[in-house]
Amino acid sequence: MKFLTKIAAGCLLASSFIASSALATPMLSFNNSGADISQTYNVGDSFHVDLWISGLETDDLAGFNLDVEFDGSVTGLLSADFDLGLSEFDLLTLNDSTNLVNLDGVSFAFDLLGQADAFQIATFNFSASSIGSSIINLSHVVLSDAFAFGLNADIFKATITVTGNNPPTSVPEPSTLFLLFSGLGLGVLANMRRKL
Repeated sequence: MKFLTKIAAGCLLASSFIASSALATPMLSFNNSGADISQTYNVGDSFHVDLWISGLETDDLAGFNLDVEFDGSVTGLLSADFDLGLSEFDLLTLNDSTNLVNLDGVSFAFDLLGQADAFQIATFNFSASSIGSSIINLSHVVLSDAFAFGLNADIFKATITVTGNNPPTSVPEPSTLFLLFSGLGLGVLANMRRKL
C-alpha cells in the first residue's frame, strides 16, 4: 500500500510539474518587458529599443521570421542589428526599409538544450524625426522549435510619442541689461534737454 501511495504521489507531482511547465508561453517584447511599453522623446532625440524573446522554459527557438513595423515619418530608423550573442543561429538576415524591418534566423544545431530561456534578438536605433506617435509592432511572426514545429507566442508592442522641443526661456545677460538701461537713460536726458 505504501508503494502505491508513493507511485501515486510521484505521478501527481510529475503531472503538476508538466502542467505548470505547459503554462510557459514564449513572449516577444521590447526591452524584455514582457508587456507593451510606452516611451516619450523630443524631436531630434535618438533612442533604441531591443527585441527580446522570453518564456522559453519548455521550448527552444530554432527559427524565426518576423516583421517589425513602425511609422518612419515619426521614428526614423537609423540602424538595426542582430545581437552578437545569437551564436546558435547559422543564418541571420535583416532587411530594412522606410517603415519595416524583416528579421530571419535559422539554427541547424541538433541540440539546443543549452539555449537561454530569454535572450535578445536585435537592437533598433531610431531618431525622433517629427511630432506624432509611432507604434512599433511585430507582424507576420513565425517561430519554430528544433523539430520545425511552430511555436505560439504572446506579442507585445512599443508606443513611441514624439513631442516638440520646448525652447528654454531666455534670460538677458547683465551686459544686455546695462546697454538697455543706458540707452533709456540717455533718451530721457535728451528729452529733458529739449524741453529746457
